[in-house]
Amino acid sequence: MVELGDHLLARCSQSLGECVGLLVEALVGAINDEEPRVKKEVLELDVMDIRIVEERNYTNSTDMSSSTPDELHIQKKHFLFFTDEKIFSVLMEICRTLGYYGNIYLLTDHFLDLYQQSQVYRKQAAMVLNEIIRGAGGIAVATEGPVRGHSTTQEDLKVAVVSVIEEYTSLKNWHLITLSEETDRDRQDQQLLSPSRLLSISNNISSHADKYSSQVVPAPFGSWPLSSSTPTIHQLNSNIWQLCIQLEGMACFAQALEHRFRPLLMTSLYPILEKAGEETLVVSQTALSSMMVISKVCGFRSLKELINENSDYLLNDISLNLQRLSQHPQAPRVLTVMLTHSDGSLLPLVEDIVQDVLMALDLSYDHTAALFCSVLHALMKALGEDAKVMHVI
Repeated sequence: MVELGDHLLARCSQSLGECVGLLVEALVGAINDEEPRVKKEVLELDVMDIRIVEERNYTNSTDMSSSTPDELHIQKKHFLFFTDEKIFSVLMEICRTLGYYGNIYLLTDHFLDLYQQSQVYRKQAAMVLNEIIRGAGGIAVATEGPVRGHSTTQEDLKVAVVSVIEEYTSLKNWHLITLSEETDRDRQDQQLLSPSRLLSISNNISSHADKYSSQVVPAPFGSWPLSSSTPTIHQLNSNIWQLCIQLEGMACFAQALEHRFRPLLMTSLYPILEKAGEETLVVSQTALSSMMVISKVCGFRSLKELINENSDYLLNDISLNLQRLSQHPQAPRVLTVMLTHSDGSLLPLVEDIVQDVLMALDLSYDHTAALFCSVLHALMKALGEDAKVMHVI
């Protein structure tokens, strides 16, 4: 059945419209088959490599300047049931073909259901969703002769993308533990989340920043989940790959929508910046790579321009989130990434936020030093770079 599905998708693409649903049902049903020869088509990742967990981003940001800005740097993945990368390539082509010729609502609903139902299939479902949406956008689809049967409108595609982004960036799927042991930064993050400490900091910052007191603080991504037990290497790797696949998905969605992705930056750019500040190297690399692709396809000339052009609402979110660190403990890291990848034009805009950071640090130095000092370090570096530019001028 799997081989038949592959054959139909490769040879009968012009008449797939009426049978896409049945093909998807048959292929996805094969996931639960106990026969290894059938199950080999399943995209189950090998998540036992300890090196993924151990690699750290000690500089808080990764230099991606040598990367090609319009190409997504896909992290190499290892699968349990096959090792030949040609198999993975063909599977992704099948997914894109389904997306191009199939009903985008049927496909996204089906694989989002699978994504939501079980952690076992979440990463595989996300990989399939990413390629389906790329295919629906006409990206890397192999067609022979006149192209027929592509019925997905841009509005339908945008609705599908929004639904997947909302699922990807939800609390349970975005704020995942990725570190094998508790570092100084982690301990300070958790100490900062003490209710009494948060009340003290929030009250003082709120009184200092009255201009924000009338605004409702959004919490689109919820609170930081603290685990009561030490996660295993398997669990950590699984979380890391899930985040990487979802970050790759953000770039895929931008490629599919191109400039029409711009309005979605208001809800998608902040969470990507959060992951660009991750201490786990592979996550931060993937986030920055995705941001570079997004900047290119959305018409920005550089990562710096992407950040600067969207700095108004990003800085507003950071300022508000600093007052609700229990819900947004990575707000300082978002500011750090922005300062690292922007230029001097951002500095006048962050003055008030820096005052909030200094006050929070002063109120609870023992508990927030590492969390906020990375921001100050990035600020000093940005000031130094700006001074050099002014000196040259």
